[in-house]
Amino acid sequence: MKNGKSAPSLVDLVVFRGPIEPVLERLDPLLVSPIGLGDQEFRSLIEFVRDGLLDKRAQPEHFRSLVPEQVPSGHAPLVFEFEKKLP
Repeated sequence: MKNGKSAPSLVDLVVFRGPIEPVLERLDPLLVSPIGLGDQEFRSLIEFVRDGLLDKRAQPEHFRSLVPEQVPSGHAPLVFEFEKKLP
């Protein structure tokens, strides 16, 4: 239980889904017949998505100082949960 609410049950996780056919009809033709990837091609794709799209500079320590303590509107700023606070 968190915040006075119980955890969702499996029944809560069942979602009604509408018909899939209209979605499939709008797919890009290149996706309708996907290409097959060899083992090495698949591993290369996984590596690219996992590592190649990440800018190594996009780490919390580079952005921590950019989070304002207050904003001009007077509204509460967003809360960022950094692992540890720097001095």
